[in-house]
Amino acid sequence: MNCTQKVKHGNNKVMNNGRGAVLKPKGKANEKYTGEYKEKVIKDMREKGLSYRETMSKYGITGAATIQKWERIYLESGSSGLYEERRGRAVVQHGS
Repeated sequence: MNCTQKVKHGNNKVMNNGRGAVLKPKGKANEKYTGEYKEKVIKDMREKGLSYRETMSKYGITGAATIQKWERIYLESGSSGLYEERRGRAVVQHGS
């Protein structure tokens, strides 16, 4: 079962996903990384055979899922896929 427990701690949210608590400041926007930075991280990780954990530590990225997502995009779409904005809702085009 994959449950994340949220607990308020002062002005912060404490997220506990069973692997340890992560303190996230309330109202802090998620980090936005450039395509160039993502490409650098993924290429370095793959060329040097770094694990997700080692890559997280080296680049100060919180969450292996972020790096895993970038790697999946890189493998599916190449470097250019890392430059596409993927946040938010997708725009649906209606035919006329």
